[in-house]
Amino acid sequence: MEFLPLGSIIQMQGAGKLFMIVARGLVIKHGGGQKYVDYGVVTYPEGLIGDRIYYVNRESISHVIAKGYSNNLDESYLKNLNRLVEQMPYKKAEPVPLGQEKSVERKPDGKEQVNRYG
Repeated sequence: MEFLPLGSIIQMQGAGKLFMIVARGLVIKHGGGQKYVDYGVVTYPEGLIGDRIYYVNRESISHVIAKGYSNNLDESYLKNLNRLVEQMPYKKAEPVPLGQEKSVERKPDGKEQVNRYG
């Protein structure tokens, strides 16, 4: 499994905007359990606005506009990440298409609940 470098600019299927990869191999809470996604992305060129990080999988990427910087530290990290993903006990989450995602809600106890999946 090949992950794109952090900072890569991508276009997603069905989305008119560009996105920048800011996280890889994330385990998230979903439907009372945990699942994983390939990437956390933010809109480009705006960047992070509030807490709006979108969760996407490689299958949703239609085009890589520019690859981010990668060096031997990143390559070493990716070897470990790939090993972890292969051994991960969680199923892969299926994010809803961009534009159909739900918002982040704050619970009475102050914790946030991310509702970005159907």
